[in-house]
Amino acid sequence: MKLFHDWGKPLNDVPIKGTRIMANVWGGQTEVTLTTWSEIRRLGFQRRERAFGTLNDGTPALYFQAYEEDNTNHWFLTTEKLEELED
Repeated sequence: MKLFHDWGKPLNDVPIKGTRIMANVWGGQTEVTLTTWSEIRRLGFQRRERAFGTLNDGTPALYFQAYEEDNTNHWFLTTEKLEELED
């Protein structure tokens, strides 16, 4: 079973509504989930756990990274502004 690190939540038990897109992560194109802050927050993230970046079209985005037990990365992005997010 795949689990998110530190959360102990099974990956398949955390359904997230969003769109899978390609985005620049660490200098390369990676498949990510573009969604809303309310969906990302359901995973247990807090505002301070974000990174800043842009979508391929230049739109500013907030990046939230999750790891599986096997160190596979998952990125969840939102185009909402940091000051709009509530913990």
